[in-house]
Amino acid sequence: MGSILPFVLRRSMAGRGLLAVMALGVIVAATLLASAPIYARAMADMGLTFVIRDELSDSPGSSIEFPGIALRTAEGEALRAAVEQRIDERWGWFRGRRHGT
Repeated sequence: MGSILPFVLRRSMAGRGLLAVMALGVIVAATLLASAPIYARAMADMGLTFVIRDELSDSPGSSIEFPGIALRTAEGEALRAAVEQRIDERWGWFRGRRHGT
């Protein structure tokens, strides 16, 4: 063991450039591995924001229709007002715009 130790020390000192490159590689790899979950979370949040902002605002997923009801009558106007009130009570914070008014 005593004769092997000086040999190992000499060889490691001769290859200190390679050792430095390997140490730098380990540090870079550890940094990338540590930042991967943060990056994945940020991309997921940005994707959700994009879908909500661009997809849902251009094509609303729900609408209200009054088939077969004359809306220009007193009964139709009362029905429309009741539906508008109910929408405002439940979903007024979410509704961005009204179609057909």
